[in-house]
Amino acid sequence: MKFRLNRISLYNHSFGSVVSLILFSQLMHCAGTGADKVGAADERNQNHGNRAQAPSLGGGAGSSQSRFSAANANAYEHNTIEQTRVACDTTLGIAKEVSIDVEGTKRTILTNEIPEHVVGGFPNESNPNTISSQEASYLVDVNPSFASETTYLGKNGPNYLFGITAKGIPLDPVAAEPWTDGETGESNWEWNLEAANNDLGLDCNLAHVQPTGAYHYHGVSEESDMVASLEPDDRGLYFVGWAADGFPIYYKYGLAEGVASELASSYQLKSGEREGDGISAPGKQYTGIFVGDYEYVEGLGDLDECNGFMDSNGDYIYILTDTFPWIPRCFKGHPDESFALGGGNGGGGAGMLPQNRGPQGGPGQPPQEALDACDGRGEGLSCSFKGMQGEELNGVCFTPGGSAPLACKPI
Repeated sequence: MKFRLNRISLYNHSFGSVVSLILFSQLMHCAGTGADKVGAADERNQNHGNRAQAPSLGGGAGSSQSRFSAANANAYEHNTIEQTRVACDTTLGIAKEVSIDVEGTKRTILTNEIPEHVVGGFPNESNPNTISSQEASYLVDVNPSFASETTYLGKNGPNYLFGITAKGIPLDPVAAEPWTDGETGESNWEWNLEAANNDLGLDCNLAHVQPTGAYHYHGVSEESDMVASLEPDDRGLYFVGWAADGFPIYYKYGLAEGVASELASSYQLKSGEREGDGISAPGKQYTGIFVGDYEYVEGLGDLDECNGFMDSNGDYIYILTDTFPWIPRCFKGHPDESFALGGGNGGGGAGMLPQNRGPQGGPGQPPQEALDACDGRGEGLSCSFKGMQGEELNGVCFTPGGSAPLACKPI
């Protein structure tokens, strides 16, 4: 296959240059396919791959006019963790292709993002997408350094992939499943579903598939085939790959006082109940179905806010854990933009696609369909429009480049 190192400059890191309707319809972050449109923008139905219709949530004026993803509906109704996994019984008939080269200060990973281990059955009831070979390239610093500020993967939607495994599979923990206000249609990203604790069609590797066919990990499990495929080095550590800022990623263990030791996360489930009335925010007891159900407590475990650890050799590493957050949700260094999903550094809006994917775009505007979908609406409200193949694309109205008119940004 032929790999290419290409970038997309998007408005506000989401649309910056011209993005064709093909790009909208085929290259979105964990969006799904095909639901019938009921109202141009008041219906929200974005189940990270599943577009089944769902009942309206909450009560009060106007709530019956809004629809939510099936995952949000189930989360609100049951408020319990759902960790059913699709059985990994499928061997792909596509060979893994990965090359890793270092030139100067950068390491380049070229990959078709095909896993070498067995996977779940895709498509499935909660994820209608089929795994296919990709053309992707990622850059990481060979000598990473700390930044003055922490960069978050997603405050207002997915903004970055966390990293890439040495075997070429993206680590992408943040789902695009925000709570949606039943009256205004606005997305409340403070209450975004935690992918590993909800039914989003994940297989035994806590992975599923983008509409583009890209297979990616949302979490990690000791029982997964991904973990089983790791080999310990001569220190007893399990190297996984690289974070977007260049620091190495290991599974579960790091050197503490010169000995390979299991390291614990410093996150815990909050006690009590969430704020909210079931319309603007979910309310109910903290159970772990939302990312916001967890809190970082410094010193609770061995790891920092970003699941990072300074080992006994003075090397900073990230750790994948079997408990929340599984895959880290922030960076201590400088993430490379080849891992950007489109939202900006820690809070610029819903993610869309890695900037190393898709055709180059020149100066221009969002497609007319995206503009029409937000005509007469406010920024942050839900929207939808038809893609090139007639599929329903759901998103959020935003202002490209910081100026009017509003356009619908798929999520």
